[in-house]
Amino acid sequence: MKTPDPIQRLNERTRRYHDRHGLKRARAYLRSNLSSANLEMAITDKRSKTRRAAIHLLYYWDKTNALRLLARVLASDSSPVVRHEAAFVLSTIDSPKSARLLRHAIAHDSSPLVQHEAIEALGDLEGLKAKRFLAPYRNSNDPLIRDTVSVVLGE
Repeated sequence: MKTPDPIQRLNERTRRYHDRHGLKRARAYLRSNLSSANLEMAITDKRSKTRRAAIHLLYYWDKTNALRLLARVLASDSSPVVRHEAAFVLSTIDSPKSARLLRHAIAHDSSPLVQHEAIEALGDLEGLKAKRFLAPYRNSNDPLIRDTVSVVLGE
């Protein structure tokens, strides 16, 4: 088994710190162990595992910079799995910009995996408020999208 890279290890330690000490102290712990520049470099690392771990660290980062980086990942990362993780983390950031980014991913991402996660994340953020936007996707050609919309809308 390969040893995780430093970002993966930091992600694991930060999650454990959060479990033991709460979100506020986990954020402080992360800030003391990782610079913005290093986090941005990790988001563009060639290894998708590193990018995924960095995306999960954005949960603990400040909202403005996290949203900026997540928008960049959703718009440009080559891996649907990484973009899926970005949509997941957006569901934890209660912000109108999160909802806009998720709507854009649902409407424009070519990967059903990303669309699926964005639909779930939008449902988590907005609940039934998302119903009008999601309603047309009930008729999607992709069964994963149709089923996800049905679940999110409680049908």
